[in-house]
Amino acid sequence: MRNTNVKPGELYLFEFWYQNNKRREPYGKIRPVLIMEVKKDKLLLAQVTSQYDKKSDYIKLQYSPIKDWEEAQLLKPSWIDMGQNSLRFVNRHKANLKKIGSLTPEDILRAVNYWHHHKEWQQKFIKEHPQPKEPTRNKQKEGPKHGR
Repeated sequence: MRNTNVKPGELYLFEFWYQNNKRREPYGKIRPVLIMEVKKDKLLLAQVTSQYDKKSDYIKLQYSPIKDWEEAQLLKPSWIDMGQNSLRFVNRHKANLKKIGSLTPEDILRAVNYWHHHKEWQQKFIKEHPQPKEPTRNKQKEGPKHGR
């Protein structure tokens, strides 16, 4: 599909490529995505997921609900994953997209508000729920310094 009329707030199917850690082979997964931004040659995509209940509170913080999921032509209750690892810029002219629907104006407003406040909420959550610190690594001792 030529992506000339793609607009923010629209939902598409898009094939994301991942690296398989066991076999070290890339594999693709077709997922619904929300068009977040449209730039001259790039699209900012956010993954849409129906997997919410089993996620940690920290991950849930990254999800914006799609209240009118049926009107958006989604098959089940869904959320926009706005976590840093779920956002992708793709080449607008090379992306193979298949339109499935659009968010309602209310869901667009909810997503925009969430997008603008996401960083503040994430920082507040981290303060209230400190994550375990990574173990510190012992620094290697420096060898003898050679003078002139």
